[in-house]
Amino acid sequence: MNRPFLLLLIMITVFTASCEDLLLQNRLEPSESGIPIRSIEDLDNIRNNLSGNYILVKNLDMTGVTFDPIGAVGIEFTGFFDGDGHVISNLIINRPADAGLFGVTSSGAVIKNIGLEGGEITGNNDAGFLVGENYGTIENCYATGEVTANDYYAGGLVGWTRNSSTISNSYETGDVTATNQWAGGLVGFSDVTTIEY
Repeated sequence: MNRPFLLLLIMITVFTASCEDLLLQNRLEPSESGIPIRSIEDLDNIRNNLSGNYILVKNLDMTGVTFDPIGAVGIEFTGFFDGDGHVISNLIINRPADAGLFGVTSSGAVIKNIGLEGGEITGNNDAGFLVGENYGTIENCYATGEVTANDYYAGGLVGWTRNSSTISNSYETGDVTATNQWAGGLVGFSDVTTIEY
């Protein structure tokens, strides 16, 4: 085989491999190219970019950590969070409203593939282990801890879910209490929501 032909063959092979890599990257979901969450500090820093794409790359134990919900009314989480099948354990949050790992999510937010084990969420209203007030999409998530609303809207996974939001293939097994009204195992109060199993 002559040298120019061999060089041309190598260039074509490299170019083809580069094009295949580029096509693959364009097919990836946001989570597969997201910002990796490796620590509690990384998790806490989500609040500094509420529209980002994130992927949890290891289990996190929140024992002894004071943690405030990510997002609130007026500064909702609007991004994409993929737990990638990992678990956050022993999360404890105590705040007046929108108590959960995520306080408030927007209609464009997606949270999926995360387990929340143990711990306790307490609020006056809109208390849920994963989200206090949800407008977005939740898929393949679960929680096993205790949720208490000292007034209303206590849900094992979501306190209040509304405005065409979606929850699918998710569950909760812990105790849920609302002192006044509207407590539910999965959702405390649902307003125009699709829930699928």
